[in-house]
Amino acid sequence: MAAIALWVLAALAPAGRADADGLRPELGFQFGRTFAVGSRVPDAFDQGGFTLAAAALWPWEKRFRFGVALFASDLGEQVHDVSLPDVSGGPPKDYGSIEFGHRATWGAAWRVDALGPRLGRTFRGYGTASYGYYRFVHDRVGVLQGARSAVGGSVGVGVERELTPHHALGLSASGNFMSDDFTRRYGSASLEWRWHW
Repeated sequence: MAAIALWVLAALAPAGRADADGLRPELGFQFGRTFAVGSRVPDAFDQGGFTLAAAALWPWEKRFRFGVALFASDLGEQVHDVSLPDVSGGPPKDYGSIEFGHRATWGAAWRVDALGPRLGRTFRGYGTASYGYYRFVHDRVGVLQGARSAVGGSVGVGVERELTPHHALGLSASGNFMSDDFTRRYGSASLEWRWHW
């Protein structure tokens, strides 16, 4: 929480000198999808879903970015087909599919990006890694059934393009690995928009 408070102060502080811009972070916002979710229940809690993230990243030596990120990811649900016998002796009645549970995670992490070589005239490759806190929640039709915490991290690669001196877009794919016994891994692919002063 202290790192987030420092980020907010640095982002909102007025720039009294030209070098104050070096203290301000780049702001990044990601939207994407999770996939390849590991689950202890076959064919359940492993379909993936959306993933969102926001980050504050400080550039260093034009080769690295480091900072903090907040994230939330959908991991999947458990769905059963409901069929009940007919008490009058007829064929069973099919009532369709019902969701019996849903699993997601959210948390905060330290993030480091290492910028790679340019790819042609417009793109640049980069590697990204994070390590932090994951909170897993299990609900049924919006009612919380359980929650547990874990630590974990991610490693990934991406490409980015600078659109203007203040805006950039990037595409990345990452693998996430956690200490949780139920969900030990998942993949994600995201589009990121970054803004800097």
